[in-house]
Amino acid sequence: MRYFCYLILILLLSGDMAHAKDRFVFPSQTDAAIDDWNERHYTVINTAVTPRNQLFVFFAGTGGLPRNYQLISRHAADLGFHVINLRYPNDDAVNALCRNASDPACYEQVRLEIIDGTDRSDLVDVDRPNSVENRLVKLLQYLDDRFPTEGWNQYLDDQNEPVWATLVVGGHSQGGGHAGILGKTHKVDRVVMFAAIDYDASRNEVAPWISQKGVTPPSAYYGLGHERDILVPPGRLVPGWEAYGMAVFGPVTSVDTQPPPYGNSHMLMTNADPKPGFQSLSPYHNSMVVDVETPLTQSGALVFADTWTYLLTGRASSVALEEAPESISISLTPNHPNPFSTTTTLTYTLPQAAPTQLSVYDLLGRRVALLVDAPQAAGQHTVRFDASRLPAGGYVYQLRAGAFRTSRMLHVIH
Repeated sequence: MRYFCYLILILLLSGDMAHAKDRFVFPSQTDAAIDDWNERHYTVINTAVTPRNQLFVFFAGTGGLPRNYQLISRHAADLGFHVINLRYPNDDAVNALCRNASDPACYEQVRLEIIDGTDRSDLVDVDRPNSVENRLVKLLQYLDDRFPTEGWNQYLDDQNEPVWATLVVGGHSQGGGHAGILGKTHKVDRVVMFAAIDYDASRNEVAPWISQKGVTPPSAYYGLGHERDILVPPGRLVPGWEAYGMAVFGPVTSVDTQPPPYGNSHMLMTNADPKPGFQSLSPYHNSMVVDVETPLTQSGALVFADTWTYLLTGRASSVALEEAPESISISLTPNHPNPFSTTTTLTYTLPQAAPTQLSVYDLLGRRVALLVDAPQAAGQHTVRFDASRLPAGGYVYQLRAGAFRTSRMLHVIH
């Protein structure tokens, strides 16, 4: 009965049902060689809106199923996307599998085996038929065969490989990590990650693959996190975003207090309460995108509707930031000590003279300190930051010099 009521809620929220084409498809229907993780894919398009000729592929979090993420899928369809919420191998969290691994490349190896089915790790067992890539291709072929007028064939080339440049890939938690690594290995249009990062707790660092240069540029990466998420807390999430190169487009920005386009930031944070009623053991982790915990307004509208639209379609205002030569980029050293109770030292290097700003922001995106605001010469600079009057917690310090921006996380304890 609860599931029936839940489905009715989804239908009521979904807009014009006469034009929305929703389908649930068992993976084995598309390829008999798929013999595991056979719960249904979810696909949707809205024929009443102008098509974007882009495919949004979404990956659920650990243990999650496509049916749990219908709201984000329908929202994307209402924006003109063809949408596939893909069932894929996601039994175990990658961060849990690799927690005690001696090789920090574990995270990359596990994810790539799930993506393409090539044997790389003893921690997972995914062959080619059960891989993400095969499931996606076979589902597109299935949809094109049965619904040839809907345009699913535009996302496959003559060799039946995905036309990656037309794809926006996104995901929640583990699924966001898969979207992230797909952007490293394939040039996609955009990567959207909800509460997702690979963090090596034993080494207290972001997994190495995240900072490696990929074929999708940093300007295409976007993320949303929750301040109260205990599974992927800001102290781990923000350094991961920085490793992707997202900090160059602006500091962490609150979607609760700032309107779209959020200063064109790619690093977004919320502190919104989950939907009342049913809650999992990690409601803040799920509330940004899982249907039963995604908050609604009193009128029943999606609280995150504008945020989702920005994440799926927004663009940074300046591509020049991303395309600037790495050889002349600024360098911001981790503050020391960190964490700290009263004062810490911030060190940065400018390759050339430039107008410079060094600011500190809280996790709502509010500037709490302006440490430098003046032209500075090339070379290394050091600034002492006194945080004795600030509440304990996490903060982001951002350096701007000419066309360059970068940021890091610091932690105040009292």
